[in-house]
Amino acid sequence: MKKIRNAFIFSTILVLAACTAACAVPVHPEAGTTGAAFLKIGLGARPASMGEAFSAVADDIYAIYWNPAGLIQFEGTQITGTHAEWFQNIRHEFIAFSSPLSKDLVFAMSIFGLYMTDLEKRSWSFEAPEADPTSPESKFASYDIAGTAACGYKFSEKFNAGIGLKVIYERIDDYNAWDFAADIGGIYRPWADNLQFGLVVQNIGPKLKFIEKSYWLPVNLKFGTAFRIPEWNFLLALDINQSIDDYMTIDLGAEEKITEFLALRAGYKYKWFGNDLGALSGLTAGIGFKLYGYHLDYGFAPYGDLGLTHRISFTIVF
Repeated sequence: MKKIRNAFIFSTILVLAACTAACAVPVHPEAGTTGAAFLKIGLGARPASMGEAFSAVADDIYAIYWNPAGLIQFEGTQITGTHAEWFQNIRHEFIAFSSPLSKDLVFAMSIFGLYMTDLEKRSWSFEAPEADPTSPESKFASYDIAGTAACGYKFSEKFNAGIGLKVIYERIDDYNAWDFAADIGGIYRPWADNLQFGLVVQNIGPKLKFIEKSYWLPVNLKFGTAFRIPEWNFLLALDINQSIDDYMTIDLGAEEKITEFLALRAGYKYKWFGNDLGALSGLTAGIGFKLYGYHLDYGFAPYGDLGLTHRISFTIVF
């Protein structure tokens, strides 16, 4: 227990130091204006219910999104899918597959996307200002899709790394755009199996050109720590998250396995200078069920006046 206590104290000091350093990161002068913003939507009911503090945990197939270095942290082949119900009839889907190529190398691939249908088209122009923009001309759809191929490699008992390559496609009405990006991450265990640190850079790539204007991708830096107490079946995680187009966020999450078949989760996402949609919008919670090789997870998060969001994930482990 002394070793666990010292590890916990060390990790807390390191996280607080990183928080102080992250405060000095400048905010993009045009906050919220990057392209392919759907890449910032967290994947998986389990990570989402833990406040999205998952960069150092990353111990299941959803590591392909949160930190590809974590793909080497679980055994067997996994297949998963997530359905997310967002506000305003926005839907988010994700499917993924992972399989070990050797004892030190795991390959995974996924496809995910955000889509909206029955959007009403309205137009207005200087040439015809008398036109009534409140009357819809027609309806159209919007699709954002990304496919990822990733691998995680175990360099030693203390360190593993991973990389993910993405192809991005966006379509709004009759207009579309293509781009590509990369995620690079690492996970380090200094001296205790129950303590580890994660670092990942997401969405590194060229500008996305849509119609006649180009936009930077939402490049994102995550640093996290995860601390396990095996005697209590308890997991505590904390992430510091800095995007180039927004304020820093601090994500805190916890998971307790009540039994071998049941887990409870909760978390909180705090944006520097306050959550835009109110304090309650940072809360997350969820529950997980496990029966043999089948996992069913549910997570929800409130978004103030916009309403609740729900995620359901189903995973099969071979």
